[in-house]
Amino acid sequence: MAREEHLIWLLNAVTAYIYCASPDFSDDDYLKFMDRNPVHVGPAVTKEIGESAIITLLEYHMNNDSVFDVSEHMELYQALLETAAAMSVVPALVPYLVRPQNNNSKSIAKDLVLRFSNTMSSYPNIFKGQMGSPDFRLVDFIAKTERYSEVLMNAARRYERDLPAEQRVRTAVIRPRTTLSEASLSRYSFNDITNMRIEDCADIGLLYGKALKHLQMQTFRFIGDYGKLVVPFSFKKDVRNVNPFSPSLKERTKRIAKELASMPNTLPLNASNSIFVCVDEGRCDIVKVLISGPDDTPYQNGLFEFDVFFPTSYPFSPPKCAFLTTGAGNVRFNPNLYNDGKICLSILGTWEGRPEEKWNPYCSLLQVLISIQVNLTSFLNV
Repeated sequence: MAREEHLIWLLNAVTAYIYCASPDFSDDDYLKFMDRNPVHVGPAVTKEIGESAIITLLEYHMNNDSVFDVSEHMELYQALLETAAAMSVVPALVPYLVRPQNNNSKSIAKDLVLRFSNTMSSYPNIFKGQMGSPDFRLVDFIAKTERYSEVLMNAARRYERDLPAEQRVRTAVIRPRTTLSEASLSRYSFNDITNMRIEDCADIGLLYGKALKHLQMQTFRFIGDYGKLVVPFSFKKDVRNVNPFSPSLKERTKRIAKELASMPNTLPLNASNSIFVCVDEGRCDIVKVLISGPDDTPYQNGLFEFDVFFPTSYPFSPPKCAFLTTGAGNVRFNPNLYNDGKICLSILGTWEGRPEEKWNPYCSLLQVLISIQVNLTSFLNV
């Protein structure tokens, strides 16, 4: 934590040095910065800043697509974005933000920050009916993120305005984000898939992703009229005993919403192994999960179903998980997945493990699902 605070202080110092004040990007006054003839940001200084670790830090942190993780380090992310925005008002620093560092990098201004802003903006719309009022600090941060993204994109356009088209950096294609309900209604028809180009079909991973991405995160009506479950669910007593709209559970719901907002970008999806999540359309604490067995294992091509429920003590205690693919309780084919539905994992508190393997409030459902998926490697789990 001390290192993070030190880094934030250094970033704020760089920002203040460049801008000679606390920057305000709420209007277009920042565009007049160079008109003031800022002699303190000459060639030697811009080279020093442009070749410093700031660009590497931006590239690393803007690749983070976990809303929950970002929300735990908002001050750092705001300092990074503010520094990037301050750099963008100095023409000599803009190329460092627009041009990728190397062949494996992406443009900070035209790709990474755009994607980061798009991911963050999904949070306020996730289960807002249950949250009541969302995390206002996070909502304010998201609004600033969108503004910083706009500032950086405008700087990139000014920089590339006189460049030939072939020398311009490609802008990330950000499709409009759909809600989980809209994603549930989206479907590829059989003809859509069979009519894909031959060269696309040559890559089974590409075909798999195109055909199933819209199914990876869905909502479904698990609770019918009169508040009764209309689908089998392992934790129906918990569902019946918990009022998700209780004011005392608002923080729990906000935390779950942050995790769910991150999942469309973080769940594994490939032909070898994937994880699919379905959430009740009215209650984000009721979840069903489908995990596919990895290639070259005894579980290859298998589909394994799980029920998940977030207890009222979440995130201070782990989610409740049950394994359903047991042949009505008659089959056990993994030492950690019992035929009675029990899942033995240290992170769930159902198995003794090292302290660092156990659940803590900074763990997430995604970590639990990945841990379960890792168990589907061999019968002996070795």
